[in-house]
Amino acid sequence: MKSSGDTIYSNDNTFGIAQNIFTRQSGTLKKDILVEFKQELRGIHKDIDQNKKDISHIDILVCWSTNYEDKDKLSTEKGDILQEKDTTTNAFYGVTHQLIGAGRQQPLPIIELKTILEKVLNTHLPK
Repeated sequence: MKSSGDTIYSNDNTFGIAQNIFTRQSGTLKKDILVEFKQELRGIHKDIDQNKKDISHIDILVCWSTNYEDKDKLSTEKGDILQEKDTTTNAFYGVTHQLIGAGRQQPLPIIELKTILEKVLNTHLPK
């Protein structure tokens, strides 16, 4: 992906990518990515536990909700920490959260569609 007005973060494009991310990557971001889709965050753990997926191969997780019924259990049993993501450090458009741990060297970027929809509706609907 190349840096453009449609991809750069701004007040009008709060899901965009900060200019400094493009600068660090010489103006272009990775083209080939593996995106995994799940209804809820716990779905990815189910696949990992059953050896259906290797989370280290996934570049982005897209899910409706990152709600995890027991965040302490997520941390103690899985060794993972779910955090909201600062939009100014996103390397992917629309990332709202990240999963730290999960057998990965880098946090797993997560796009929570519920959050995206809420922000879009709050931004673009008349009040």
